[in-house]
Amino acid sequence: RYEVNADRSDLFGEPATLLFNDTLTSSNHLWVSRQDAAGGASGAGTMQTVADQQLPTTLRWSEGVDFTFDSTDEHGQGSLEQVVCHGNVELLDQGNTLTCSTLTVDFEQDSNGNSSPSIASATGGVKAVSESQKLWANQAEVTFKNGSIDNEHADSEESMFGGSHADSMFASGNVQVLLSDGGRAFCENLEGHITQDRAILNGNVVIAYERMLMNRGDEATLSLNRATGKGNWSGAGQALFLNELLDVSPDRRIERPTIKQPTVESEGTSLSMRANWQESMNLDQNFNDGAGAIDLKGNVQVKSQRSEEERSQMSGEDLRLEFTQDRAGNKRVLHKTIAKNNAQIEHRT
Repeated sequence: RYEVNADRSDLFGEPATLLFNDTLTSSNHLWVSRQDAAGGASGAGTMQTVADQQLPTTLRWSEGVDFTFDSTDEHGQGSLEQVVCHGNVELLDQGNTLTCSTLTVDFEQDSNGNSSPSIASATGGVKAVSESQKLWANQAEVTFKNGSIDNEHADSEESMFGGSHADSMFASGNVQVLLSDGGRAFCENLEGHITQDRAILNGNVVIAYERMLMNRGDEATLSLNRATGKGNWSGAGQALFLNELLDVSPDRRIERPTIKQPTVESEGTSLSMRANWQESMNLDQNFNDGAGAIDLKGNVQVKSQRSEEERSQMSGEDLRLEFTQDRAGNKRVLHKTIAKNNAQIEHRT
């Protein structure tokens, strides 16, 4: 259907399809209004690249999508300015998946006059999945770098984003990251450098494993490098070694783990060991074939209680915890503790 006065086209089908710049949009109702420099799709639909690619880019939504064009384009056609997808949005691009309630992508014109994304904002139950990690947040913002001026990606396959590639991401609001070594990190804000495979976490930082909880990171900043498997916790913190297992593996956002402050009498039943540090913690996820190691620095105090009649204490300026895998190869076990610089060990029965 074409409305002459409004210069608007409506396409109906089961579904109707529109092919533009190697991108195929499908929905039961598609519309474009040149007079209003806008367009969209009503109800559920998809956008997918049709170029010869091993991993085509696919965008799905359930409630509709809105397009905004630049009406001042010198060719009279208008370049794409913004795309807003609503309802159960799913973006699959180069093996990565992003799901959310609403996805807004802002575009800008490159040197060739093509529309390339500059910023993508996802809100509502955000989940991002890649080969190396999973992330949950209330909202996330991704900035893009144009591949035509980035020699590192100049020869790579183009996607729906016209050769642009995600460069950095900022996530906020109850952020959770499932780590490659089976742990889960919690924070309020995360700044990720995608091309460098780095992430910086801050705001009430917590790291949880099956038998270990690192907390008291209210003022701490955690830097993670997924390529090297190294992490740095800058600031004071506490590590609790638990007698009862924590389940941090669900493929969903979970409640932040909390441990009640035990009394002197009950600590031996809930905790096997407690370690406090004042300066920093360094995490090596690749040590000992992936079992891992932790280096604590700054007036480190370690207390453990094996039974009601047996207690130990270790202190030093530096402390190293080395882990190993159990015989089944699926659980981490503390293997060795090394205290250095003004080290002291005390054992009482």
